[in-house]
This record gives sequence, structure tokens and C-alpha cells, in this order.
Amino acid sequence: MEKNGIGQIEALLFVSGDEGMTSVNLATLLNCSDSEVQAGLIELKRNYEEDERKSITVIETNHRYKLATKTHYSELIKKYAQSPLTVPLSKAAKEILAIVAYKQPITRSEIEEIRGVQCGNTIHKLAIRDLICEHSRMEVPGKPILYATTDYFLDYFNLNALEELPDIQLLEEESENETSLFFESFNQNFETIQEE
Repeated sequence: MEKNGIGQIEALLFVSGDEGMTSVNLATLLNCSDSEVQAGLIELKRNYEEDERKSITVIETNHRYKLATKTHYSELIKKYAQSPLTVPLSKAAKEILAIVAYKQPITRSEIEEIRGVQCGNTIHKLAIRDLICEHSRMEVPGKPILYATTDYFLDYFNLNALEELPDIQLLEEESENETSLFFESFNQNFETIQEE
């Protein structure tokens, strides 16, 4: 596979985030054979492994390929995951938590549909902080990940159960203004919870 093709695989794996992609998905998008994609994935992984300056590699889980940090950076990633716990959550993170908390289990694409923007990186950060986790996978083509809140989410916001969440209903047919009011209310309620 040409370097351009390997770059295309890398770009697709990057934007797919935690969901990853199957070799069949990649072959369809790149208009090439599965064997060409497999060769490209091997070459991409080899390039990452041979270059010590590269901190990422290609992994395969459940027949899906994704980009991940190399294992020898695990202690650094663990340190990163623990250090932000003293830093307040960003507005985007609170919005995603609100969606997951009230709509769980929910897929990344459903979250993005509600927010209107891509949120793969923030979802990944929330998972690293153990506020959300992979609950299961939908039994549909592509088997997207369903996210849910964790026990640590309850501890973080000083809740005993999800039933103690502020009583806010995300309307099915909401205007942009109503969505904004929902997130504002959620943020205010969670700030109050954390101060108690």
C-alpha cells in the first residue's frame, strides 16, 4: 500500500477514536481490498514501533482497529489520569456527563447528535477519569459502544444513586435555547452538589 493509503488509514483510525474501525470498514471507505488494508495496518504499526519518538501504536480489539498509546507510557498515562482529578471538569465534559447520566446507556454518535459537535476526545478523557465506562455494545452493524456512568461518577458528585441526580428532563424536541438551559441547570446543580 502506498504511503498515502497508510496515511488515510491513520486518519480514519484517528477520527474513529475509541470506536475504532474494522478492516472491512476501512477497505470500503478506501475503495481497496481487505488484504491491502491488512498490509497497510501492519505497515502503520511497524512504522510506529520502529520510531521511538512516536508514542502511539495500532491495536486490535474485537476485530476493530484503533490508535492507542504504547504500553511503556502506561505509568505516565496513569499519572495524567489521576492528576486532573483536582481540576474542575470543563463545560464540555459536564455537558457530556449530563447526557450520559440521563440517557445511559448511550453511544458516542447519539451524544454527538445531542451536542451537535464531535466529542470523542472528551469522552476518552472522561473514561480515563473513570467517570464513564463502556457499558456494552449495541447489537447493530458496527456494534457501537454504549457508555454509562460509573460508581466513581456517583462518588465524584457525592451521590448514593442515579435517582439523586437533579430532576432535569432533556426534552425530545428541544430548541437550541432549551438545550443551553438544560446544560446550565445541570452545571449549577452539580456545582451545588460538589460544594455540599
